[in-house]
Amino acid sequence: MAESGLTAWHYFLHLLLSEKGSRRFEYRCEEPLTKTRQSMDWLLLRKREDAPATDDAQTLRRLWSWLPDTTIVEFKSASRGYRPRELHRLLGYGEQYYSANADTVPGANDLALVLMVGIGNDTLDDDITKRWLRREPLGGGYWRLRGGHLPMYLVDITGVATHDPDDPIVLFARNLTPPRAAQDWWYAHQAAMDKITDPST
Repeated sequence: MAESGLTAWHYFLHLLLSEKGSRRFEYRCEEPLTKTRQSMDWLLLRKREDAPATDDAQTLRRLWSWLPDTTIVEFKSASRGYRPRELHRLLGYGEQYYSANADTVPGANDLALVLMVGIGNDTLDDDITKRWLRREPLGGGYWRLRGGHLPMYLVDITGVATHDPDDPIVLFARNLTPPRAAQDWWYAHQAAMDKITDPST
């Protein structure tokens, strides 16, 4: 490590580029990729031990059997909506994780990406087209996005809840009324969260 904090090879290459490279460029070595810290919304790791013999999932019931041992999930709420290039961000997360975890992700099929949206919109459709991906309908609000390096799925929560109104994921859909059981679940957890964040308790 050089005194500047750069790795030694970067340090000397930076000096070389700065002194002898094109003067039409500014050279920034080891520049942070983004202004804010990057973090995946969720990383799903299939359990090796203590996994139940049967899967009794009560939400997104069709999704789980499609996923490999490792999955990255990105969520965009119905209220906020999908915004430009957020698909690109998920693809970037996937490639970074794939390159850094060869021990647990030996091949491309060992890592999947899931983009979960409250409801789709034209901006999402445009980004899918721009990335040369194509939709393969799986039914019930699910799609496989073909054409990328890593297996990728699109989940339209409003579509899922429309086909399966008893799925508590309806809580995250647009303009659908949740069943009583889902509402009770929400309010029970909301009360617990309020108690945790209340400074008077």
